[in-house]
Amino acid sequence: MNQLGQLLISGISSKRLIPTEKQFIKDSNLGGVILFGHNYDSAGQLAELINEIQSLRGDYPLFIAVDHEGGRVQRFKSGFTKFPPMQDLAKLNSAKLCYEAHQVMAVELKACGVNLNFSPCCDILSNLENTVIGDRSFGSTHEIVSSFATAAIRGLQTNNILACAKHFPGHGSTLEDSHFDLPYLKKSLEELEDSDIIPFLKAAKAK
Repeated sequence: MNQLGQLLISGISSKRLIPTEKQFIKDSNLGGVILFGHNYDSAGQLAELINEIQSLRGDYPLFIAVDHEGGRVQRFKSGFTKFPPMQDLAKLNSAKLCYEAHQVMAVELKACGVNLNFSPCCDILSNLENTVIGDRSFGSTHEIVSSFATAAIRGLQTNNILACAKHFPGHGSTLEDSHFDLPYLKKSLEELEDSDIIPFLKAAKAK
């Protein structure tokens, strides 16, 4: 078995697997596949695509992942419930409502075969000029972010969708887009431990 492949998650090119992708998934023993908007047409098409991907692995399933946060980062739209940005959801001041929203997300994703959601954002929005994080963050304090992020994780994971806390402690204080640049933050470890790391620690304990 190619153990290295289990550490990797790959994208695919379209709404159906092409022969080279099928062979690559088989030969590389990939850990999983991440899906984006260009892989989606409808819930039925998505379920067929995921079934096709999983059929390539007989003994244990692949991770089927997506960024499904709500707001501007929601890859599957038509046929799925549209959720507001998490900052707007947090302004309603109800962790219970956040939990319930993520329950709905989980049920809809699971019905199509997705099992891993790269969500929620645990970044504290301490730099209001940070548009990369922006309204994807639950708020500007570790108390707010911790409360809503853990509610989101419980909503997903109690409904059989693995959650993934993201992005990195301190990213909410930066300006650079980490998809293209390497953000650099001049905070001490003590400063990070007093704020930015807290939501990630709480997320790790959420079930």
